[in-house]
Amino acid sequence: MSPSLDPASQTSDTRILGQAVRQGWRLPEGIMERLPAAMFAVVTGKRTSHRNKIAAARVLVAMHGQNQADNPTPQRYSHEGFIDVRALRAQLMADNEELRRFGSGPGP
Repeated sequence: MSPSLDPASQTSDTRILGQAVRQGWRLPEGIMERLPAAMFAVVTGKRTSHRNKIAAARVLVAMHGQNQADNPTPQRYSHEGFIDVRALRAQLMADNEELRRFGSGPGP
């Protein structure tokens, strides 16, 4: 592959870059910083073959997956609409006990 990172010249170069990303190969300094822009240029290039666009897109997906593996972020869930069953049960039991006391009190 040329030092100018021109993967549009051959699909096989792009595939090798994808393999390098997925398998964590040590690449020359600076390539990983320039790779996303180079792959994006291939994906959006008007004169790039569909085959090479797909290969470049796969490299971008592999890079994204690698970023996720290197910097895992906890999955966020919206708690809106969830019910704390234990708290609800405790409240119902307390309400039930209060109703029992009220019902067993002195009558008219």
